[in-house]
Amino acid sequence: MFRYETLHAGCNRISEAATWTNNFGLVYGAEKLIAIADPQKEIQYLLAAHTGRVNCIQELNVEKSLIISGSSDKTLRVWEKNDSNDSFDVLQTINLDGTPESLNINGDLVVVGCTNSKCVVFQWKGAGKMLEEASRFDTGELIPMDLKMIKFKDGIVLVVCGSNKRISVYGSDRTSLSFGLKTVLTGHLDWVRSLSIRQTSESMATLVSGSQDRYMRLWKISLWEEKDEVVSDEFAETLLSNKPIRFMLGGVEYKIVFDALLMGHEDWIMSVQWHPKEEIILSSSADSSLIVWEPDVATGIWLANGRMGEIASSHGSTTATGSAGGFWGGFWSPDGNAVACWGRTGGWRLWHKSGEDWEQLPCVSGHTKPVKGIAWDPQGQFFFTVSLDQTTRLYACYEKDNTWREMARPQIHGYDLTSIQCLPTRTGFISCADEKVTRVFEFPKTIARLLSRLCRTQIFEEKLPEAANVPLLGLSNKATTATETGTVNADEIQTPLIDVIDSLHHPPFEEHLQRLLLFPEIEKIYGHGYEVFACDVSHRGDYIATSCKSQSPEHAMIRLFDTNVWKQQQLLSGHSLTVTTIKFSYDDKYLLTAGRDRLVCIHEFSQAESKYLPYVVIKAHSRIIWDAAWAPKDMGYLFATASRDKMVKFWQILDDKKVKDVVGLQFADAVTALDIAPFFHDNHLLLAVGTESGKTYVWKCPKDNLTKWTPLKLPDTMSPKEPVNKIAWRPIYEKEGEYSLLLAGEDTSIRMLRVQLN
Repeated sequence: MFRYETLHAGCNRISEAATWTNNFGLVYGAEKLIAIADPQKEIQYLLAAHTGRVNCIQELNVEKSLIISGSSDKTLRVWEKNDSNDSFDVLQTINLDGTPESLNINGDLVVVGCTNSKCVVFQWKGAGKMLEEASRFDTGELIPMDLKMIKFKDGIVLVVCGSNKRISVYGSDRTSLSFGLKTVLTGHLDWVRSLSIRQTSESMATLVSGSQDRYMRLWKISLWEEKDEVVSDEFAETLLSNKPIRFMLGGVEYKIVFDALLMGHEDWIMSVQWHPKEEIILSSSADSSLIVWEPDVATGIWLANGRMGEIASSHGSTTATGSAGGFWGGFWSPDGNAVACWGRTGGWRLWHKSGEDWEQLPCVSGHTKPVKGIAWDPQGQFFFTVSLDQTTRLYACYEKDNTWREMARPQIHGYDLTSIQCLPTRTGFISCADEKVTRVFEFPKTIARLLSRLCRTQIFEEKLPEAANVPLLGLSNKATTATETGTVNADEIQTPLIDVIDSLHHPPFEEHLQRLLLFPEIEKIYGHGYEVFACDVSHRGDYIATSCKSQSPEHAMIRLFDTNVWKQQQLLSGHSLTVTTIKFSYDDKYLLTAGRDRLVCIHEFSQAESKYLPYVVIKAHSRIIWDAAWAPKDMGYLFATASRDKMVKFWQILDDKKVKDVVGLQFADAVTALDIAPFFHDNHLLLAVGTESGKTYVWKCPKDNLTKWTPLKLPDTMSPKEPVNKIAWRPIYEKEGEYSLLLAGEDTSIRMLRVQLN
């Protein structure tokens, strides 16, 4: 009945919020959701249960594979795959005193570090199929941002780092699991953000630590020997001291010795990780680079053997200037043949080892904040989305593997984006943000050719500009000439932007999307006194209607602009508060508007005066009206409205300036989005509805009897748990009875449902 065609969501900006598991692929926190993805294709599951942002996530391999996630809602949840209905169930929920910030698993032991400076140790009990608390301890002033556990034959060592310059080493015997502070490692000059341990025997291991001071330190942990007494104190007081630090573990003396200092990053080090099989380290940094470190065979000196990502000096911004750019974390694949990392935009980057070189591959991406608007291309070949993360994104179906991929990021803005409409000519779109201007964008030829190459989507490109970029110190995307360079790295030969895009024969990488795949802005539409809230384009493409946030009739005007001259043609009155939705009828004869004042206003186009005139005002609902939609042409002028009063109502426009209330559908929650399919299924009208709680419905009804509605509800395991902000039917379908439905969620996700009605 229902299945997901595609899912998109970006990764949280926390170094512990993702992991590459043995059994599930890439698992990461996407705001309150958990995304499970095949890194080279797309997201397969979105798990919803947490009520706060997901901060840390790991895989627990016991009798079967489980996922453990920690969230800002102060809970730890254990997830189990349910093969019978192809979903994931919450096996256990553990309430904590503080927000979990870091998580580490070793065998059947799970340790969690919380923001209240507490670490809690749990043990998996196979008989009861649950985690049980074994012990807890306090880390003093330190907030544990990362922790790693290692089991020696004489006991267990737990290394903790976080919000100060020191690394704390805790120890316990193997039975009681009660940890006490054994020693403290000094040397870093700033917060230590990440740790990784490689065990080489039952009593030896190597620890690597990465810090905001831009350095990595290697420490050797081993048994204490008599000769360690006579180590020179030459560097004892300096940062390079290699004096052994002695501690007791289970009655046996151990030592930790500083072994090496690794320098190579230009900004904070966000994560470090040992290779799963070999003596190789991967580090990721806020300077937008990943470095693979290997010791030289002859000398043992650690060298940077591979560098991926960007050269920091070429993008200028650092954590020192208040930027949160760069990479937030990176790790090896379980087999060690690939590395993945993610950055500020929530998008992933993936490299695969081929011979001696690292080859970059396309990876998953998505919005990092609530998605507020979606718009289909009139021919259903691609769609646009806008979000509060201040980006507009274009998705299209990649022909080679039939997956929906992000093909362009037309607008990277400085304001939260709220609504979008595609132009009927298919050559561009209009978008509204929390500013007083509506902006009009046009396809560049480079992206039209890219879509033609990868997706077999033809866009008439004769009059289009070549490409776009944002000029230095500029704020708007400008059309560019054929010679402007678009190379990502400063040390590469500067390649013209157009050649870079024209050479792509795969979906673009994150660095292309961030910089090279913008649309030129061709027009700004002014006039409103407050932030623009809603917009629509007439089906002939000759009018654009916009509204803005408003507390008075003076500002609740609809402004109509003529697209031939881009000038305001008319001001339409009738509302007293914010207009939330604007819809032109299929032949542009009527303009429907609705909003916070609970009214629906209809304006009719007068051929004699060639302008829109007031036709009728309806007191339609008892609460704010969130959305409205017109039925297909064969139904006459029939439209539906959705409101916070939990009702969807259908209305028919009659000839004598009257509107008939046809039927009302009652829901359990406030209705936030609706859309009527532009086609009929088996002579039935199709209605899609999204509610404030995330529940999604498809209703059908014979077109000659509008009182016989039958609902189909999306199963709870598939439905979002937060409001559906927009819902839209794909205007085309390949097979009778199988239709696509697009959902934009407050939970940051974009979901495309395949609705099967046969």
